[in-house]
Amino acid sequence: MDQWHFRAVQQNDWISLLYLLNLIALVLMQINDRVRFRNLLRLFNHTIYFGNHALDKNLNYFSIFNGASFFIIINTLSISLYTFLQIKGAPPFFAFEFYYVFLTLLLFLVLRFLFVHFIVQAIDRQGQLKAVFFRSFTYQLQACIFALPPLIVFYFNPYPTALLISFFCLPLLIWCYFHLRLYIRYFVSHSNHLLYLIFYLCTIKIAPWLWFYLIIIEPRL
Repeated sequence: MDQWHFRAVQQNDWISLLYLLNLIALVLMQINDRVRFRNLLRLFNHTIYFGNHALDKNLNYFSIFNGASFFIIINTLSISLYTFLQIKGAPPFFAFEFYYVFLTLLLFLVLRFLFVHFIVQAIDRQGQLKAVFFRSFTYQLQACIFALPPLIVFYFNPYPTALLISFFCLPLLIWCYFHLRLYIRYFVSHSNHLLYLIFYLCTIKIAPWLWFYLIIIEPRL
């Protein structure tokens, strides 16, 4: 007589919750500062946004607007990692694995922020570096916001096409473009800071992500 065998069912409802949390964070930002949120979505017109919002009071990263922005960055990066591994054919995350990645990213970015903040407070007497990091933070946030639509499309249609992958990579290319332009402009106006800029890019901006890739991503490929 045949016996019943339980079949493992992959539950991905927790992924829908992640997109819902991002939507809630976006609504919270819109409610908290409607004008700033509208200016944030003007991807290729940063003059108004930085002119109106790159002030000392807006450089408080513990405000509601910036706190919600920081959550969107971490959550979208985690979802992007999950999507990338799915496209590469890696085994899907379970919920507890995703939370581990999320908390690792949170700890990594918070520690990096505190370290950079300490360095800036010590050497940036005129507030110029604060403006640079505020711009970098804004570019990261915009890239994550505009990455959400292709991520959602992939979630409901988990069969990647060249067009979908192109839309998925577009926010990354835009992020790279704005960051390169930002650092080139800073170097041109502060050529005597070249060594500091190289140190920042190599040891703080790039190296931690390489370690994150080797520890978190590569074992799953």
